[in-house]
Amino acid sequence: MEEDYPITISFDKKEGKIDKIIPISDQDAWVILSRQLRKIKNRVLESKKYVTADDFVVLKDGSVVVLNQMDQFIKKLLLDGRVVPFYCLDNYTAGSLCLTDNSVFINMSHYDHEKSRSLFSNMNSCNFDGIISSNRDLFAFNLIGSPKLAVYINEKVKSFCILGKKSVRNNTLSTIYLVSPKEKDKNSTNWADVKSFQGIFGMSPSIKFNCNGVCIDRKKYYCSF
Repeated sequence: MEEDYPITISFDKKEGKIDKIIPISDQDAWVILSRQLRKIKNRVLESKKYVTADDFVVLKDGSVVVLNQMDQFIKKLLLDGRVVPFYCLDNYTAGSLCLTDNSVFINMSHYDHEKSRSLFSNMNSCNFDGIISSNRDLFAFNLIGSPKLAVYINEKVKSFCILGKKSVRNNTLSTIYLVSPKEKDKNSTNWADVKSFQGIFGMSPSIKFNCNGVCIDRKKYYCSF
């Protein structure tokens, strides 16, 4: 951290809720405000609303991959302002995006109409042109909920910390999943690849564990808030 931090940028309340922000310099950032992708330039929020967004990642070339959960296509916002298709979702619902050094991971869910619940379905890896390179099938693990946020853990054992959310009656419950991007054994369900956390306090900790985000510190521990 530099000596001049923290830097404070203020928005009017009418701009809405900040859902995600990714800095691209100490002056500029991309931000989702009330499901609209917008840009902070020279520490000032621009008025332009680029696209409707539930999640996004910024690629190395400065282009932005944008997820709108109501759209069949994940879009790519190019440097010249054009919005082009990046990935077709088919019949699945994408819950979140996650960026690694050379891939965009798309965390998918599928609604089970018979049991009225959402399940994690798979993690699809694409290169920066939207061409799929690998798939991690998660159906067998029966991970209940929708993947709302994901953080990549780049250490000796690569993994993702994924925040899952589900609705139970009047409550929104959370689970933090630690998931390997690849199966260790493709011929069997290896539960060592998936770990979960649902709180620690009380007789029924999962009832009160409502997590709104996750992050990774320098020692690769995850924090929830």
